[in-house]
Amino acid sequence: MIFNKKYFQKLSGTLLFATLLFTSCEDQLSTDPVDRVVPHTVEDYHAVMVGGLPGVYHAFTDLMTDDVAAKNYTSFNNPSVYSEWSKAYLWIDQRASDQASSPEYAWRWYYADIYKLNLVIAKVMDAEGDKDFAASILGESLLLRAYSYFSLVNLFGKHYDPATAETDLGVPVLLEPLEAGFHYFKRNTVAEVYKQIEDDLLKGLELINDEFIEKPKFHFTKVSALAFASRFYLYKGDYQQTLEYSNKAWAINSTLLDHNEFPNVDEGEVFEPLPHANNYFTDDRENVLFIRPGYFAVNYLRSGYYANDFLHTYEYRDLRREQNFTFTNPSAPNYITTKLSLSYQQYNFPLFRTEEVLLNRAEAYAKLGGDDNKAEAIRDLNTLRKVRFRPKYYVSYKFSNFKTQQELIDAVLLERRKELCYEGHRWFDLKRNGAPEIIHYFNGQLYTLEQNDLRYVLQIPDNELINNPEIEKNPR
Repeated sequence: MIFNKKYFQKLSGTLLFATLLFTSCEDQLSTDPVDRVVPHTVEDYHAVMVGGLPGVYHAFTDLMTDDVAAKNYTSFNNPSVYSEWSKAYLWIDQRASDQASSPEYAWRWYYADIYKLNLVIAKVMDAEGDKDFAASILGESLLLRAYSYFSLVNLFGKHYDPATAETDLGVPVLLEPLEAGFHYFKRNTVAEVYKQIEDDLLKGLELINDEFIEKPKFHFTKVSALAFASRFYLYKGDYQQTLEYSNKAWAINSTLLDHNEFPNVDEGEVFEPLPHANNYFTDDRENVLFIRPGYFAVNYLRSGYYANDFLHTYEYRDLRREQNFTFTNPSAPNYITTKLSLSYQQYNFPLFRTEEVLLNRAEAYAKLGGDDNKAEAIRDLNTLRKVRFRPKYYVSYKFSNFKTQQELIDAVLLERRKELCYEGHRWFDLKRNGAPEIIHYFNGQLYTLEQNDLRYVLQIPDNELINNPEIEKNPR
């Protein structure tokens, strides 16, 4: 395949010059006279689809939340990392960059993936080869396109509100392969983007066939697609559908990671943070449904942005607190997560796992209200918490612990925060649950993101605003 570096440097998301971005496989596909990739077989289109698998494009959102605090220890912080990620930490709108700390990075790469997937969706069923395989490729491509648009609209659009979604600005929706030349697109509404996501998601679920997935943890499969549907309907506020798809996913895979399986320091066993970090999200973990490799996308967690304050959210003897965090330096113990690799190299980043499915279902039950749903939400919370404490420290929730519906919702959201921290969820959970005030301190100064601050909707990247006359800015 052709990797057109010059094109990539010019690429601005929806301002697309029609040349595909691939990384290898040049010997597998022919090219036309203007050096565009020309797939012919079903296998060719599978290779194109693999090029559209998502990376870790919006990990920077965790830095914008209440889960991190800046600590500028110049003796061991990396000053360039500390400076680069401060732009996200301080909610600065325009930070044009090819770095993973930038919203432009997410915009650019999600649309680059969509461009490839649109080609597969339009052409794969007409390609030479196994039609059943082609149908599964089409299904996964639809799911991947849905995931890309879901991420984009929740980054750059308002949270879905049925009362305003028909007029709230979302992101441009591109569905067809583009011919050579420059193309400009207007923003679709949030409702229109969600409709397209739902259409792609449901059709993809019908078509995807696990028999053709050689590395299921690194691709969409039936169960991870159901987990995606569970999340989609939760964000949309359709809690009955959230329950339906959570239950379908749970019926296929209800395995939770049990923290009791890790070394017990109370019994003299040695717990080592590095092996724990390198093996927490791997393809042999049954609870992991879909992971993707990341590169440097969370290096801020090891150089200036720490979990010191966040650790106080955990209860006494919560194993997540004891096992999923370590300090960076004994002389200034700033805590970082050991859920992700402690190296600055590649690591596995979870897109979907069973614990999220369980928490999606618990949240849906809690928000639906009523005694029966309350009991189900508590049961789901206890199912998770039972494998997050040693048996002698575990105390189950009871019906009487929650006097109001809001108390139960708050408990579910807190459990979600503790369980899914640093996996790209917290920003969206805050945004869709009242967009509360967030206070950050940086180099001795206080910075505030007000409740319902307009910056909860990220600004369209500067390069897009400059080069696309059809695009509209988010208000400030």
